[in-house]
Amino acid sequence: VAVLRFTRQLTRFFQWTNDVADRLAFSEVLSSDTIFSVPMNDTYQLLGVDSKDILTLEKYLQDYFTNILKKLKDLKAQSKQTDIFF
Repeated sequence: VAVLRFTRQLTRFFQWTNDVADRLAFSEVLSSDTIFSVPMNDTYQLLGVDSKDILTLEKYLQDYFTNILKKLKDLKAQSKQTDIFF
């Protein structure tokens, strides 16, 4: 952790390495003893959302890529129809 802190301080000196320094700041946050994990049921109650309405990340990505593949197939079919042959 000390090496990361030193690197962060070093990268603060140059404007073109400020992004690196900002990303290294997260290493300090993550190495602290603070717990960033909380039960999602409390969050659902706070937001007034039913947990059954929430998709898992796996399901969301599966639906997303299914839609992308459908669009790509449609575009491929459309491009074949508009090809001009002489």
